[in-house]
Amino acid sequence: MWRSEREETMRTPLSRVLVLCAAALLAGGCAVEEEPAEVSRLLPNGARILVKENRASDVVAVQAWVADGALYESPEEAGAAYLLSQMMFSRTVEPEMGELPRAIELLGGSAAVNPRHDFVEYAAVAPSEHFDVLVDLMVGGLSNAVFDSSRFEEERRDALSSIRSIGQRPMERAHLICISELLEGHPYGRPVQGTVEALVALDLDDIRQRYERVYTGSNLLISVAGAVDPMDAADKIEERLSEISPGEPAVPAAPPIEWPSERRRVEREAEVSTGYEVMCFPAPSIVDEESITMDVLLIVLSGGRSSRLERVLSEEHQLVSAVEAGWYTLRQPSPLFVWMEVAPDDARDAELAVRALFEELEQSEVAEQELEKAKTYWKTQLYFLTETAQGQAFYDAYWTFLGWPELPDEYMEKIEDVTPADVKEAATKYFGSGAYATALLLPEWADTE
Repeated sequence: MWRSEREETMRTPLSRVLVLCAAALLAGGCAVEEEPAEVSRLLPNGARILVKENRASDVVAVQAWVADGALYESPEEAGAAYLLSQMMFSRTVEPEMGELPRAIELLGGSAAVNPRHDFVEYAAVAPSEHFDVLVDLMVGGLSNAVFDSSRFEEERRDALSSIRSIGQRPMERAHLICISELLEGHPYGRPVQGTVEALVALDLDDIRQRYERVYTGSNLLISVAGAVDPMDAADKIEERLSEISPGEPAVPAAPPIEWPSERRRVEREAEVSTGYEVMCFPAPSIVDEESITMDVLLIVLSGGRSSRLERVLSEEHQLVSAVEAGWYTLRQPSPLFVWMEVAPDDARDAELAVRALFEELEQSEVAEQELEKAKTYWKTQLYFLTETAQGQAFYDAYWTFLGWPELPDEYMEKIEDVTPADVKEAATKYFGSGAYATALLLPEWADTE
């Protein structure tokens, strides 16, 4: 059903207001009539538009986000979203548009597709003088795609090859074993490329039907950042998006995971020269309030050489040759990981050392100095991200698309508000049960008994 009203939010940074007022005072008054630096619109067909002015350089980033991915696939469809994303933009109803990535390159730009578990992101960047053409290409590609059997077979072969190659990359293989063990069949527990069984069974009609069902206004967000006038840019995008039907919002194919109550451990032999160990712990979703605290906690664990994992496992006890932690913030709760490259004889000691670090976070508060260092480290990474048009467009779209549209403006402030007690509370809530999964790949000659 078409929605009958349009939501629009416009914001002008205080710093720009002050500059305008200073100039106006010199002229005898202070009347601010500046166009907004940001525009957010919800269109009648359900599509959302985000535009942020960024004059750091004369480029513009245009990103199209679609609610598709493993989360929206049944086991029988596993890989359909990935195949569809790889086939998009290769042909359109309008032959003169040609293959879109090539057309964007002719503008002096570049294009990429990023299929994820919760969404598919189509990203393009070009000189801002070509903004109108870039929008026409992007929206035209989304709304007028054409699929042929030869391209389908080519992309299916590539997807199957990609899945099989995971077994040749030890850390990825251990990661997949670990997450599969913890998530017990949830879509987050399989590769975005899908499964071999499902890919072999899919046909071109399945892809066409998915495109017609999913690539609609209700499942679409366009995020823009760069040297453009926000209102003019939003008007241009709205004009083109009005051609897209509203459709129905995509619905996750599985409910949120229920975390297991016991520890799980899997050991497998492989053709590797050392051990590859991955541990998976329960963690929140992106829309949980604790997600902000978990971001800070993650940096305490794995933010630089002085972080706890690096300091304790690598430097003090010399149990690992490499260690890192990560957490994929997703629409539904998803695990926090610890990846380790470890000598087979040290694997169990390394696991126990990680568990001890997590227990320490549950039992005592982090020091204020350590917490402030983690906040500064993380905010610096975000500042680097949002310096570019591409990074700014991604930053604004990510939280908005996954369900917390206010967060891009509030995130830095919320990071500052995290306290030692918050970190301890989050650690207790998610790690306190002691339930986690461990996957260990060992050389065939290893004996860890």
